[in-house]
Amino acid sequence: MEKTLIIMDFDNTLVDVDVDWEIVKHFLPEIAKSLPDDFYDKNDWLKFMQENYIEMKKRGFNINDINNFISSFPLTYNIKDLCIYLGKNKNKFYNIILSGSTEHNIRTILRANNIENCFDEIICNKSILDQEKILKLIPIGYEHNCKDCNKNQCKTFIYNQFLKNKFNKVIFICDGSNDLCLSKRLKNNDILFARTEYKLYNYLIEHSNQNEVNCSIQFWNNGKEICNRLKYQ
Repeated sequence: MEKTLIIMDFDNTLVDVDVDWEIVKHFLPEIAKSLPDDFYDKNDWLKFMQENYIEMKKRGFNINDINNFISSFPLTYNIKDLCIYLGKNKNKFYNIILSGSTEHNIRTILRANNIENCFDEIICNKSILDQEKILKLIPIGYEHNCKDCNKNQCKTFIYNQFLKNKFNKVIFICDGSNDLCLSKRLKNNDILFARTEYKLYNYLIEHSNQNEVNCSIQFWNNGKEICNRLKYQ
């Protein structure tokens, strides 16, 4: 049986916060307060986070402090049940996380919730601890020339590089404006699950008459809704 590709975003989709932003607010609150609203759109976010990790080390915070903090982050309501369902049905689904977050943070949160094995692959910015025990960030997707995406990552670029034409059907579960680019490239038989009241949802509602997205669009509030719909795929 041909598997369906499940692409799940991470921040504000699987986990119910933006992990990087929560880290900055907690450990470097004065930096968080100083940022303009359009900072992410106009700057290299990964470079910014690398500078923050260096600053956190200078202030006496270590990787254990980060791990303990992010391990307590809440998952989106019922999303764990969805992940477990996907993990139990790998004969039907190939499950990946595609995110602009970093591998260390993603795996730390997945392990804390015992759902790491639910996913076949995690495609994201890589991260290692350097000799000074500072999280060193290694970008993926920087080579893209997409004018619609932040320099940090274009999910279409990554999809074309690693996943295109390997699956007959794609189901994309996401929430943000950075997911729009890939959403526009999905085919008629694919499904886009956009989280209700988040940026991608708001954009789709506002531009509903422009037919920018060709695939089926479904809106969701919690993981149980998605799980119930996938059972009929």
